[in-house]
Amino acid sequence: MNIKIYKTVFVFIICSAVTLYAERFEFNFQINDYADNITNLSYLNHKPAGKFGYIKSGAGGHLYLDSKRIRLYGVNMVAGNCFPEKNDADKIAKQLARLGINLVRLHHMDGPWAGLLIHEKNGGYFNQNNLDKLDYFVAQLIKNGIYVNVNLLCSRKFYSYEGLPGDIDKLDWKEQHTVGFFYEKHMELQKEYARNLLDRVNPYTGKRYLEDPGIAIIEINNENGLIQAWLMSMIDRYGTELKNILKKKWNGFLRKKYPSTSQLEKKWLKQTQYGTNFLKNSNFKNEQNWIFEQHDKAKGTVAFSGNQAIIDVINKGDSGWHIQFNQPNLNLEKDIVYTLSFKAKADKNAEISVNAGQAHPPWRNLGFYKNFKVTTEWEEYKFVFLLTMSDDNGRICFSDMGRKINKYFFKDVELKTGGRLGLLEGEKLGDIDIFTRDKTGSRTEAALSDWIEFLMNQEEFYWQTMYDYIKKGLGAKAFVVGTALGTSTPNIMNIFDIIDSHSYWHHPSFPNILWDSNDWYVQNESMVRNRNGGTISELSFQRIYDKPFMVSEYNHPEPNLYGSEAMWFLSAYAGLQDWDIIIGFDYSGIRDDFRNIAVNTYFNMAVNPVRSISFIPTSFAFRNSLLKPSEDKIFVELSKQEEVEKIKTSGAWNIVNASAKGLNPGLPLRYQTGIIPENKPVNEKYQEVSGFNNINPSDHISSTGEIKWDTNNGNLIVDSHNIKAYIGFHRGNSDIVLSDFIIRPEKTILNWINISITDIEKDNDDKKRILLIATGSVKNKNSVFKEYYSKRVLPFPPPHNEKITLGNYWGSPPVKFEGINAEIFLPSNDFEVYSLDESGNRNKKLKIKKQKNKYSFKISETYKTLWYEIMQKEDNKN
Repeated sequence: MNIKIYKTVFVFIICSAVTLYAERFEFNFQINDYADNITNLSYLNHKPAGKFGYIKSGAGGHLYLDSKRIRLYGVNMVAGNCFPEKNDADKIAKQLARLGINLVRLHHMDGPWAGLLIHEKNGGYFNQNNLDKLDYFVAQLIKNGIYVNVNLLCSRKFYSYEGLPGDIDKLDWKEQHTVGFFYEKHMELQKEYARNLLDRVNPYTGKRYLEDPGIAIIEINNENGLIQAWLMSMIDRYGTELKNILKKKWNGFLRKKYPSTSQLEKKWLKQTQYGTNFLKNSNFKNEQNWIFEQHDKAKGTVAFSGNQAIIDVINKGDSGWHIQFNQPNLNLEKDIVYTLSFKAKADKNAEISVNAGQAHPPWRNLGFYKNFKVTTEWEEYKFVFLLTMSDDNGRICFSDMGRKINKYFFKDVELKTGGRLGLLEGEKLGDIDIFTRDKTGSRTEAALSDWIEFLMNQEEFYWQTMYDYIKKGLGAKAFVVGTALGTSTPNIMNIFDIIDSHSYWHHPSFPNILWDSNDWYVQNESMVRNRNGGTISELSFQRIYDKPFMVSEYNHPEPNLYGSEAMWFLSAYAGLQDWDIIIGFDYSGIRDDFRNIAVNTYFNMAVNPVRSISFIPTSFAFRNSLLKPSEDKIFVELSKQEEVEKIKTSGAWNIVNASAKGLNPGLPLRYQTGIIPENKPVNEKYQEVSGFNNINPSDHISSTGEIKWDTNNGNLIVDSHNIKAYIGFHRGNSDIVLSDFIIRPEKTILNWINISITDIEKDNDDKKRILLIATGSVKNKNSVFKEYYSKRVLPFPPPHNEKITLGNYWGSPPVKFEGINAEIFLPSNDFEVYSLDESGNRNKKLKIKKQKNKYSFKISETYKTLWYEIMQKEDNKN
């Protein structure tokens, strides 16, 4: 594009107001009005999707139609929303096209709550009524130029009557999905589902799903992996039958690697004599040498009585580590066998932890961390371990006591050198137990490396088998994706056509029962102040060299009042990183009348016009490459063995990424970053990390100069020729300069604004248009925000960075939107300005005033709108 920004301007400003309700109004986005105005982007889609053949990967690992790059900007449709009524299906497809969407991810169709599968022993396979609705919906999406991403295994329940071990019935659905990585019958059921769903003709398109160019992507197994199953202790919860199946494969792996038990012992076993206890005051005669810590809102006391240490937690905090009890000043050494023993009990059953770590910043774990359960009776605990790091000021720390009001008792605490590690008593080649997570501390590093290598091999076998079945066995023309890379490893996921990742800024937390609709919180924080790159660095570190990269789930979930920033962050940095596909989570259901809808879900962007209309500028910018990618590329090589070592200390949802090679989280905010897997050919020069890693963590300016993230002042600025935005904190009555536009907003409720100006170009149209959108805080009628732990009612707006909840009552319609007061300065007097109505049509003409050779207009809550249009006067057009 080569558009002059002064031709037409449409400004959309996101902020908050001074008073609570005086500047609020209803804005019922008329998404079903398909008028050809500046807010309708449906013309961007070629129709039908697949009109020009199959999307293919090409130069640079990007997506192409013939020789032309294509980017996909999408949303998720979830569970039953994948089967809308036929009279709604066309409406939804047109809604999405209007917003600039050209990809829909069909997600969680297989769950018991979704309605596609019949979960009865002899009840058939698919619900034919819902299957027919799915076919019709897919046809309508393709008709409207929207490609389709079909997800296979997401939330299906499996049953023993399907030929699986009886243990399967005792696992939840997420745990069940891990069984397919090592049990062939489970994998066959997944193949059967894929074949029955995909290997048939859609009666509304006349094409097989496997051959339809409108079906662009097939995903195998959502957020799953065998390594993740181990890290999340899912393997620990298997029944005996499943453990024995896994054990047989594990021992088969070991037999191929070691010819005899003696050779296994030589590699694994480490055994030394016990030394003396070097903990001081281990019988708790007094408080000396021991430290009691309480952080944040967690409160408690410590007492020493009768050779016991008694920790009384009287007020819980938001993290377990907020109550700790430890002994520092210990000289702890790497590769020495230690044995820790103690006795413990509690007033109420609980699960807490003990670890060896640094007693000083940055408080790193030294290689030992163990969860253990305490009951109301004294029990003796014994842990044998090796450390992976040395430290002359280490500590033994009892932790994770901060989430529950309880009283804990400890006595007879001893730490000695010596013990037996690697092989348990009686173990021999052919009869080695699987390494459940709760017992891995009794294994040596060499043994743990073998176990992780086994998990990786087993997982890789599963992924390769499923990929080959779908691509070769079924003959799918679509791209095939494994799972989100954070739940597997780069070298394993490199098998697939596209690399996928997911990320959420402050995903809802459920401290007690997962998905309890009454017991949850969301952290009410804007990402603009995060100094570690937030979600952007995490995602950028998962990209793989020379592969298309997709983010198939992304959101800053409700009721975070700053959540309208979500798609701006994602789309801006996706442009800088030159990614190929970004997908918001989610956009579910038909929206005819916003008057009867409250914002009442964590993720559904469709119910909040502030979220849904942000798709318009961000999809336009991403799909049209309005932000230049960085020419500097910093990719780090990562071998399978390096992955094995990293997994030993990694988390289950971000297993291995480029940070394992020491990349600074600020780098993806400036340059393209990613991973080069083992034996991956490299066809271009990439930058070495040295010379780039020493950067200012608070002020990130992209190498293109078009994106600036200032974490000190808390703002994100996008400023290119065709798109401009200011997202972040602002006290009001001072200027925001975006190239040739100056914006002077008044003070807002949140002291936070989101302003975007987008030059909208339409092919074969001499009306050069620029889109400007303005929104602020959003509140349902009668909604009451509370501080999560104290349940104290908070004034509106709740404080920034507070953990907030609405419990099981989010409020009711109508939703009220904050009006924005601001003065906008233009480059010249050649413009006309209009407020827009709920359909995006011109409503009222605004007055432009001249003052000292400057021209400006004012937007105000009195217009009761979220958007405005500014156009060059007809008689002044070139």
